[in-house]
Amino acid sequence: MSFPLNLLLLLFIFIASSCAVDPEAVKLANYRDVRMLLSDKKCSRAMDILEDMDDVDDDPVWYSLKASAEACEGDYSELSLVSAFADAGTLNEDNLLSAFASLSTSVMTEADVDAYSYPQTAINTLLFSNDEDDEPSAEARVDDFGDFHGVNINWQLLWLLTYNLGKYSHHYGNTSTAGVKDAGDGANNCFLTYSDADTRVYLLSGAVTTICTGAVPADLVGSTDLDDWSTDSTARRRVCEGIILFNNWFSIFAGLGSTSQTESVDVPTLSELSDAAEAVYDAGSGYKGEDVFTFTSHETCEDYIEAGGDNLIGIEQYFTFTLEVMSDVPP
Repeated sequence: MSFPLNLLLLLFIFIASSCAVDPEAVKLANYRDVRMLLSDKKCSRAMDILEDMDDVDDDPVWYSLKASAEACEGDYSELSLVSAFADAGTLNEDNLLSAFASLSTSVMTEADVDAYSYPQTAINTLLFSNDEDDEPSAEARVDDFGDFHGVNINWQLLWLLTYNLGKYSHHYGNTSTAGVKDAGDGANNCFLTYSDADTRVYLLSGAVTTICTGAVPADLVGSTDLDDWSTDSTARRRVCEGIILFNNWFSIFAGLGSTSQTESVDVPTLSELSDAAEAVYDAGSGYKGEDVFTFTSHETCEDYIEAGGDNLIGIEQYFTFTLEVMSDVPP
């Protein structure tokens, strides 16, 4: 029995088309496999799948899963963090960072450990997930990815920022597991060792903090891991990490609105913190820290410090009214 040539051709086309690979189906299958691997803590295998995928530059799901795989390498668990956060109580501008430092996920006994560095990589992945060339923002991610994916990425970022801010405050702020600053394993009562005269006067007055204070400038002792931050590249990176963690947390938090997870947090905005600093420093030699409150990019921060001059005073003024103030009272 023979078939006409045109029927054979049609049969071939039908078979070929039925066997064609649907790129979207392949992508979804990859994402399913990645989620399963991440749930089993098989982080590197999940990352291998993600890195072998094509045409994902504008896909927020890919960036979200990539950040999850990166954080997974540091044994990060969002579920554990959310559970710990639920017991943190009411947070305000006096105890926010001390509360973060007291979370069970925040213990960090030395700088740059994997449990901090891998989540930090994940944070940078999400900050620039929408390919922002300048200063990343929560609003831009929503504009580029839409309400659903943009807000989801911002929530994922907020938890990662909370996690690393807790570790940052615990270690560099010398904070105990109970959230008491100057009660950890170190010898410092401040984040930085301050050199600006106005900042020293203000801190020593006890007007801003009851812990990073004293009778003489020598009583203001900063973390040794942040020593020489104006000239040492490693210390400078660590100082900028604190700034970028803090600014991005506040930027995202301000845009989330009232939810069951935000209603117990009552903190000022970045602009209100900047205004409070300006009111103090304008009475002295002048306010230099306004720009620092706008930084959401690590590169911008490092360039600012490398420029030196009044910028170094600006960093000290910023730290005084952010990290020092908000870690002053135990949760």
